[in-house]
Amino acid sequence: MPSGYYKRKLKGFFEKCSNCSKKYYIYQYEKGKRKFCSKKCFDISQKGKLGWNKGISLTEKHKENLSKAWNYNKHLKGIEHLRKLAKLRIGKKREPFSKSWRENISLSHKGKISPRKGIKLTEETIKKIKKARARQILPVKDTSIEVKIQNFLKLLHLEFMTHYWMRNIQHSYQCDILIPKQKGISQKTIIECDGCYWHGCPICNLTPHKDLLKLKMNDNDRTKELIEKGFRVIRLWEHDIRKMEVNEFKGRLNGLQ
Repeated sequence: MPSGYYKRKLKGFFEKCSNCSKKYYIYQYEKGKRKFCSKKCFDISQKGKLGWNKGISLTEKHKENLSKAWNYNKHLKGIEHLRKLAKLRIGKKREPFSKSWRENISLSHKGKISPRKGIKLTEETIKKIKKARARQILPVKDTSIEVKIQNFLKLLHLEFMTHYWMRNIQHSYQCDILIPKQKGISQKTIIECDGCYWHGCPICNLTPHKDLLKLKMNDNDRTKELIEKGFRVIRLWEHDIRKMEVNEFKGRLNGLQ
């Protein structure tokens, strides 16, 4: 145990509930503050009781002070204005920024140099950034196709890891699913759930995004490097996963299909 560290034991005792007379344990600091064993008992005890301010008549001076404190513009007019705006906005999308506004913004940035321009990162800082990135799990939420494959693996009683950092290859990255060697799996297997839009599915033929070529090159490089390191890589398209059943997935995993 480190120096200066001590564990404080809180002393307590049993008390009777004011409603059901059941014994319940409380700590010293709760003495006098708690009279009921649960919220249910407290609610039962409050039934039929009048509010603390019921029947109290206000004095004229008190009424005058309240009327002075009330401000229509501050308390009510502002709320009415917000309600009107809310009614106008129902079913309407936010209007895009005007051309003049965008032109003004671009003009204000012209001639300005980024504070990071020309700064070269040292090898130590690059290593630190890479280490920090390896600890991050991105994306934070798994996609629906990834969740479906994970559920299939659970049904087949197979151990797996999600978003494992593959650091032993040149193009290091976080794989979607890694299945280690186990009963029924003779080779380390990586499953990649490729979205049809982001990875450029040739069957779906969706409109390509600007980073598609770079992403495809990275996918091919990573697959080659992983195979060289002794991994088996299974790449599944989004449209296939959506129609896929457990038996079909089992066949793909065993190399039957």
